[in-house]
Amino acid sequence: MRCRVCESSNVILVSEYAPYDDFKTVVYDCMECEARFVPYVPHAHENLHSNRSSYNRHDIDANYAAKVIKDNNLKKLKAYLERSPANKYVIDHIEKLPKSANILEMGCSKGYLTGYFISIGRKVLGVDISKTAITLAKERFGNYFCTSESPAIIAGAPYDVVYHVGTIGCVEAPHEFTMELLGLLKPGGVLLFNAPNREYIDKTESLWLSTPPPDLVTLFAPSYWLKTFESIALAKVDVHLASRIKSAKLRFNEKKNKSREVNKICSFSSVKVNYKDKFVYLFYLLAFTLRKRLPSEYGVLVKLKKF
Repeated sequence: MRCRVCESSNVILVSEYAPYDDFKTVVYDCMECEARFVPYVPHAHENLHSNRSSYNRHDIDANYAAKVIKDNNLKKLKAYLERSPANKYVIDHIEKLPKSANILEMGCSKGYLTGYFISIGRKVLGVDISKTAITLAKERFGNYFCTSESPAIIAGAPYDVVYHVGTIGCVEAPHEFTMELLGLLKPGGVLLFNAPNREYIDKTESLWLSTPPPDLVTLFAPSYWLKTFESIALAKVDVHLASRIKSAKLRFNEKKNKSREVNKICSFSSVKVNYKDKFVYLFYLLAFTLRKRLPSEYGVLVKLKKF
């Protein structure tokens, strides 16, 4: 077994992992780049987009975005999207660019963030590996989308900004993916994205993040992006911290996870956690709130500015 991130053979087996009743995998740690990873499953994201699954939240976000755009309430849509620190990170950067900036979103899902930029007059192309996702994005937001094998991606290059949100931990070859995106940029162009934080599982002594495989397959050390790409891009990495309340809930959920297998469910759907004793839950939540904030699970915010 070689590391998916750095291709090192200095890899150790951590544990078997069964996030679903009908899906099992194996977790590895790379001793070189400090990534944690599981084997990649082809077509997993097409299946998640096509069937009832944890990806239903993408439908909720896309439907909401389409409705608010139709009502011409873009301020409301921006506030909705910016509840995600990663979305806010991207929006804040793009707002500072001239209107003529050429923008590419990779892993656009069903188009809600691309749809926002379309609605404010930005030149943007949304791309996803899932044909289902792209079809639905076009239905909601127009013909501004294509699948990842489309020649429109190269035809639209070079770009001023390429961004992706919640994508890098899901791809089969993250280093190659990042190099390809940097290659699509103009000199001085920027690649913006968030990455799942390996430090979170170290702080909580947990096996994995809340998004299970086969969706999320790689967790990264925040230092990886600086060490790996500093020779070809000006790299900046910010680690976002969860709020104290969010940190407390994460700690409490991890405590429950260690006492029983809460992730065992029948199919690719959201994990259901039922608190049998609300008093105990509130007591622990209060106690955990007083402790230090945790790094956000997906809060490694990366900016690579191409030389």
